[in-house]
Amino acid sequence: TFLATMLQIPDSAVVDTSSRQPDREKIDRYLNRLGSRDNSELISTLESLSDDWIPWLDPQRASDKLYFAASGGIKRVVELLKQPNDELIIACLNNLRNFAETPICFEPIFKAGAIDFILPLLRSKNKELKSAVFGLLFGILEFDSSNAHLTTYDPLLIQDVVKEADMILRDKRAEVDEKRTVSACLLSLAVNDNANVQLYQFGAADVLALPSSDELVNYFSCIGTSYLLSNNANRWNKRKKEKALSRIAFLIKSTTPLEARKMESENGLLWSSCSPFLKISQAKEPILMQFGAFLYCNFSYSEYCKDLIRQEEIVNKIILLQWVETKGAIRTYTEEFIRNWGEYQCPSLKDICTHTIIHKYPQLHKKFEKILNSM
Repeated sequence: TFLATMLQIPDSAVVDTSSRQPDREKIDRYLNRLGSRDNSELISTLESLSDDWIPWLDPQRASDKLYFAASGGIKRVVELLKQPNDELIIACLNNLRNFAETPICFEPIFKAGAIDFILPLLRSKNKELKSAVFGLLFGILEFDSSNAHLTTYDPLLIQDVVKEADMILRDKRAEVDEKRTVSACLLSLAVNDNANVQLYQFGAADVLALPSSDELVNYFSCIGTSYLLSNNANRWNKRKKEKALSRIAFLIKSTTPLEARKMESENGLLWSSCSPFLKISQAKEPILMQFGAFLYCNFSYSEYCKDLIRQEEIVNKIILLQWVETKGAIRTYTEEFIRNWGEYQCPSLKDICTHTIIHKYPQLHKKFEKILNSM
């Protein structure tokens, strides 16, 4: 299942490989076995290797992965993707999925040219193979650069993901993990500004609005919808917008940030970045601002997320959310975040000015953006 490989993630610091040497002898044995021409042996080797990559965020495993990649391991797996054997391809995809742990780990996937072979598999008629592709995509769709973002490789990717997600989320026979996977892929696409508008145009808002009894699917859907509303608010008709906001409001009222944190931890959910959630907390709609503050309050219970926030230097932007209102949910969530965070430096003049313009004079934000960025 798509989350199974993540269930052993320690809720601790961001992975640091600098203090660990790779187990070269072990990885070299795997590399030698991957040179076999026997498909059964190759599948067995790939499955054993996938087991060895667990748990995620472990310095030793991360070091081993980077050595595997540097030694041509990913290139070999990409070569195996070309073989006309679905079982072998699935084993390859499940192995590559373990490189979707952090940017430093999954960047080798792009450098090895794996994407050119992975994306066409979305159109496969093999349900299990297609599910394996989605499991891999969930972890890397947010990886965005001028030469690596998946939508630049395949213009039809967004349309394909929306279409498949619609079919799976409506299918009563579909496994819960399948529904979680496609919902997570929609969310990962919605985070990206380059994909967000197209996502809405292809009907992702309607797909994310589909009801679900699974709390994680509902959670993904609410976050994805929040991003779509933040970027495309003027495109939504009044009734659809009110319905979406009501669903998000219900999630906030029926769940505490700590409960959300426990749900994420129990399901091994691993965010690659915490900064995109600022877009939700800085939206015009009060419910979205509340949800943004709710999410950051949730993150404040995770040492892993707190380390991401430190690395991305956004703590002051989060702390300033308490200025949005003198009392109410946003202030309550932000104060809870501050209690969990501990000591912090006073926000800079730039952060204060940016916060004030975004929340008080949003129409002036673009005019002042260059000035603020130069401060």
